Amino acid sequence: MASITLSAAELLLHRLQALDVAYIFINSGTDYPPVIEAWAKARRPGKRYRS
Repeated sequence: MASITLSAAELLLHRLQALDVAYIFINSGTDYPPVIEAWAKARRPGKRYRS
């Protein structure tokens, strides 16, 4: 069985979507690039995140 490795930011986005969170507001600083990168990765074709 292949394992899938997700970052903490990807897990956060998965959980927010599971909770049906429609919007997140972030202050772009040094703490949030992983979240922004995970969101950009999730927007690739075939992914199911809203944008």
